[in-house]
Amino acid sequence: MNIDPREWELQERALREDAAYREVARALRRSPGEPPADFAAAMAAMVDGGPEAAPTPEGEIERWMLRLLCGVLGLAGIGFLARSAGAWLGGFDAIAAMLGGASALNWALAAGACVALSWALTQRAQIAGAFGSRG
Repeated sequence: MNIDPREWELQERALREDAAYREVARALRRSPGEPPADFAAAMAAMVDGGPEAAPTPEGEIERWMLRLLCGVLGLAGIGFLARSAGAWLGGFDAIAAMLGGASALNWALAAGACVALSWALTQRAQIAGAFGSRG
């Protein structure tokens, strides 16, 4: 093993003078040692979502809490839009009049259709990917 004397001296000086370096060196000396023999394979399986990567109860709880919070946020947004629609809906009517008289409802329906189509295509792609099919 070739050890660069200059690098060795820099590390020794840092160990003597730098408190942060001393903390890191102390933590490395107290490390538990080598990882388990199958550590890399287990990590790769966990990343790939293999059978060894079974969801933990904490992960399931977090997933359901996230869904609940997203639902509450969505309902709050819908409530806000319903309460304040009169204030900003007039702006759409003015824009629609400039564009040839199309109503704001038509534009809202078109935007909703775009969002729904995008969501449906994303869901289809995810389902197709889950079953390994193409197209």
